[in-house]
Amino acid sequence: MTVKEILIKYLIEHEYDGLFSDGDCSCRNDDLIPCGGDCEDCKPGYLHLGDDDYDFYIKSERESIDSVKEKY
Repeated sequence: MTVKEILIKYLIEHEYDGLFSDGDCSCRNDDLIPCGGDCEDCKPGYLHLGDDDYDFYIKSERESIDSVKEKY
């Protein structure tokens, strides 16, 4: 098992949707760490609807699950 697989397992077991780094980036569990970075500043978080700039965001607080599920 790789470190990435362990991280994904942890995120899913604790009901997180992915990782985010304050103001820098977000990634979902199904495409974790596409940047290839070391994730030193990344934190677990929850899926939020995107806007004109991004399809989605991962943030520390939960958004209404219904509005997110409708989009994804």
